[in-house]
Amino acid sequence: ERQTRFFLLNNLIWVWNGQRADWYVGDDMYDIISADVYVDTGNQNSQINTFLQMKSISSQKIVAMSECANSPNPNFMLRDKAMWSWFGVWCGEYIMDSSGKLSEEYATKRQLIDAYSHENVITFEQLPDF
Repeated sequence: ERQTRFFLLNNLIWVWNGQRADWYVGDDMYDIISADVYVDTGNQNSQINTFLQMKSISSQKIVAMSECANSPNPNFMLRDKAMWSWFGVWCGEYIMDSSGKLSEEYATKRQLIDAYSHENVITFEQLPDF
């Protein structure tokens, strides 16, 4: 309400991150449905079950993995047709140790490089300038 009526912003993309069907706000309230995925730490599968859960809440919306402990493997995403529109490894201990260096507790350096350099993954640097 504040953003659209008071500030008159009409170019916002609304992301609903409710994670459970009983928290659902309705399709008219958002553009993208998302989930935080912290299960299966160390497992870089496609997270197909969470993807399907989000699709069961709304089959009409784009699905995102808004936060995760470790990135899904793009090859498994393709195999399972779990096409997350984006995924983002959460900060802090999920990516860095207490000294600020890469932590490999949740994902190895190789896993991160493979995920973010996969031919079907677009990183921020690859987005066109607007």
